[in-house]
Amino acid sequence: MNLLETIDGARKILKDKLSSTRTFPDNSSGWFEDGEMTQWYNWAQVEVQGLLVGSHENFFVSATSINVVSGQAEYALPSDLIKIIRVEDDRDSSAPVEIYPVSFNQYDSYTLSYNRSGTTIMSSYAIKGNSLVFRPTPEFTENCAVKLHYVKSVEAYTSATSCSAIPDQYHELIMWSVVENGLIKQEATAEAMSVVLGRRNRLVEELVKGSKQRQVQHPRMVRRKKMFF
Repeated sequence: MNLLETIDGARKILKDKLSSTRTFPDNSSGWFEDGEMTQWYNWAQVEVQGLLVGSHENFFVSATSINVVSGQAEYALPSDLIKIIRVEDDRDSSAPVEIYPVSFNQYDSYTLSYNRSGTTIMSSYAIKGNSLVFRPTPEFTENCAVKLHYVKSVEAYTSATSCSAIPDQYHELIMWSVVENGLIKQEATAEAMSVVLGRRNRLVEELVKGSKQRQVQHPRMVRRKKMFF
């Protein structure tokens, strides 16, 4: 469903139906403004994406290259980054080498480096605010020397025909989240809210359950026992 179809689906449930051929956004013909429902739609996108990312679904993986400058350790992260998946020395794209993450507290403890093409490159990185900090500091200059693989945030939409980057099978959950916000604005009864939240929560449970079933390589925690002699 595109943005307008999702909003109109919510309007139908809220009994505030408008013509699908109206000039969008229409902020005066109904109880709800298209503008505010678009905002609710974008809020819902972020929430659903968080559920998918937390379930280890890789729908939103992107990549970008970093130009390395000799003597510069700190580099800006993409503004749409949610989390880093992998960082690589990509000077030889046929054989990229992973650069490993460490906490910022460990930053000065990891100074090991390796040699590629006669120069030394960092063996680890830490995140400092909105920056990536390499260790040790690079001693060479080269464009696109590092590749950053990361989870990209969904963009906010305002066009009626825009389609969310959220996979189609989860658009119904977005719609019910819009309905929930509509009921809050209407100061709906507890009974009405309960019905909508019940439907929405079932869709959330289906999303999480379906994601776990899809993910053969779902991360697992191993608990180690201490051995005493």
